[in-house]
Amino acid sequence: MNQNPVPAGARPCPCCRACVWLLLVFLPFISMTAFGALQGDFEYQLVGNSAEITRYLGPGGLVVIPTGLGGWPVKSIAGAFYRVTSLTGVKIPNGVTNIGGSTFFGCTGLTNITFPNDVTSIGSYTFTDCTNLNGINMGTGVTSIEQGAFSGCIGLTNIIIPKSVKSIREAAFYGCSGLTAIEVDVLNPAYYSADGALFDRSQTLLHTYPAGKAGAYVIPDSVTSIEVNAFLGCSGLTSVTIPNGVTNISSSSFAGCTGLTSVSIPNSVTFLGPRAFYRCTGLTSVTISSNVTSIEISAFSGCTGLTNVAIPNGPTSIRECAFANCTGLRSVTIPNSVTSIEDYAFGGCAGLNNVSIPDSVTSIGSWAFTDCTRLARVTVGSGVTSIGIFAFSYCTGLTNVTIGNAVTSIGHHAFTSCTSLTRVTIPSSVTLMRNPCSPAAPG
Repeated sequence: MNQNPVPAGARPCPCCRACVWLLLVFLPFISMTAFGALQGDFEYQLVGNSAEITRYLGPGGLVVIPTGLGGWPVKSIAGAFYRVTSLTGVKIPNGVTNIGGSTFFGCTGLTNITFPNDVTSIGSYTFTDCTNLNGINMGTGVTSIEQGAFSGCIGLTNIIIPKSVKSIREAAFYGCSGLTAIEVDVLNPAYYSADGALFDRSQTLLHTYPAGKAGAYVIPDSVTSIEVNAFLGCSGLTSVTIPNGVTNISSSSFAGCTGLTSVSIPNSVTFLGPRAFYRCTGLTSVTISSNVTSIEISAFSGCTGLTNVAIPNGPTSIRECAFANCTGLRSVTIPNSVTSIEDYAFGGCAGLNNVSIPDSVTSIGSWAFTDCTRLARVTVGSGVTSIGIFAFSYCTGLTNVTIGNAVTSIGHHAFTSCTSLTRVTIPSSVTLMRNPCSPAAPG
């Protein structure tokens, strides 16, 4: 019998001792990768066999990025200088390959930057709102410029895309109100520039039009597609000629072009993307292609200068918010091709005084005509089967409503707060109706 038994728990078993040893060996590594490490003015973490700078803690001014931290080479910078407004300059050493998203976001004191030739990628929103940035040298290694990389850099007047760049994401230069020219190295295999605008190499896609360029613009005949955000925020653009070969106008292509007064969309166009002319407040007239299949979400929302819109016979739907808050709109022609008027399609069109909904329409969405305060008469076509909730709510000028015999459902509060409405005749076809004229209740 053992005369000196060891009390249970007095010493660890061999397995426990091994666990403690492993923990002591790897604890520094675990701490560094999970929580970061600090050296001088830089907080960093390990990514593979290199250091990534994640935060700068110094006083600003001209900052020299070290070639190594903690014995590891620095190869990437990720968000490190976010809103460091005291930063006036930065020297990036050779060896850094990646400038991550938002790295210099809001560095309003930064005036110029030079990338070493090792840098291959400029991340999303890297230089957003660097309002005093006026000089950029991308070096020869950059292959991609991500979304919004230089957005809001109002001090930029021109930018040169080197031959190495193969990918430029949408809105890369959005809000660069001083930018009048984008130039591309003649040897670049992916992109091309002409008259200050950026195209793909074949010149069939118009990628970006510089936001600071003012006046009229004629899109080249070679173009068949207009990229997402291509003219976004080009407030100085007064007119644009779209050639007959264009088939696609992408999302937000002309959004915020407040100086644009008129536009003619040729019959070659089959797709008019969401928010295509969103908040073009100066737009007074528009001609829409008859081959467009639908007026997409918020396509003309906020175009307060529009007074009359004739939708050609072709589109089958008027999508959500398509003409929302077009406060100057007085009349609209809805063709027989349209089968659905979706939610808030004409909501907030305070100036709209008359609308006739054709028999082809089968559904009127929720809030479709809400706050159309001057709307006096509404004729709901015989094809409509459902009227959504709050569809004509707050139409305080509405006096007369004619509802077709095909309607089976009227959503609750469809005519709430229509204070001038004295009579609505509900056809016998209606089988579901929830307080169409009662005041709106919370919830």
